[in-house]
Amino acid sequence: MGSYTSLPTNLNQFVHELVSLYRLHQDEIPQRVARLIEEAQLVEARIREAYDIDIKNMNMLEIGPGPFLTQLLYFAKENRVVGIDLDILPRELNPFAYFNMLQVNGVRRTLKTIGRKICGIDLRHARELRKQLQVKRLPYVKVLQMDIGRMVFPDNSFDFVYTRALFHHLPDPITAVKECCRVLRSGGICYITLHLFTSPTGCLDPRIYKSTLQDDYDLWPHLRPTLEARVCANAQLNKLRLEEWRSIFNEAIPGSKLILRGTDDSQQLESAARQLQDGGELRDYSLQELLTYEVAILWRKP
Repeated sequence: MGSYTSLPTNLNQFVHELVSLYRLHQDEIPQRVARLIEEAQLVEARIREAYDIDIKNMNMLEIGPGPFLTQLLYFAKENRVVGIDLDILPRELNPFAYFNMLQVNGVRRTLKTIGRKICGIDLRHARELRKQLQVKRLPYVKVLQMDIGRMVFPDNSFDFVYTRALFHHLPDPITAVKECCRVLRSGGICYITLHLFTSPTGCLDPRIYKSTLQDDYDLWPHLRPTLEARVCANAQLNKLRLEEWRSIFNEAIPGSKLILRGTDDSQQLESAARQLQDGGELRDYSLQELLTYEVAILWRKP
């Protein structure tokens, strides 16, 4: 079984990816932790505004919590939480856990995880998370190795199902939405966010996150035929566009709310997009889908 978030690459690409990911994770750990906590608080605020419900004392499932478990641990302060991930997520340098990870998720994913831990990134992240959550010890949370499209939980198991930055990796997102619906209790809430492929960083090339508009890394390279060869894809992407996502969620969970979110530099990006379109590029894409960074889907089960 392979990871949704990893693709095989040659050795040179793999080394460049490791360097980019190390720099990305190493730099500004306090700011990264704060941003993830703020995003979790934004989820709470949106749910409170939409349904007048606080995310407290709930049975909660987070799908794809990621290696640091940041938001799962945040929600664990007020809820009974469990996470699932297609990857095995070792908590410590246990050789048996890494052997299992090697068998399930392959050499590439295992080496990246070991390297991150040896460099102390996980330790520093956990220390910063304890500080910002104002706790002496992070709670133990259960994370099961499981596929979102084939969850083993009984029907009506959870009050809150949450997944962040996963759906753009899924080859069959409509089955995944239906599974989220199945395990949710009546009156329960589902909250999904995804990274839109047509956004400036939609290719998820790690190098692009270290770039700014002033750098020499051209914008939207994955959507421009003359620049596609420069993109180093390190993850499986379904490449769905905004209207395709609308159709999927309208079919699977009618009545769901879509919230579109841009970036802080959206005005500069809009100017750049218009210039490219005036020059004959990106004309197949609307400004809305070019400038939308994140799509959030909010739904309450009848």
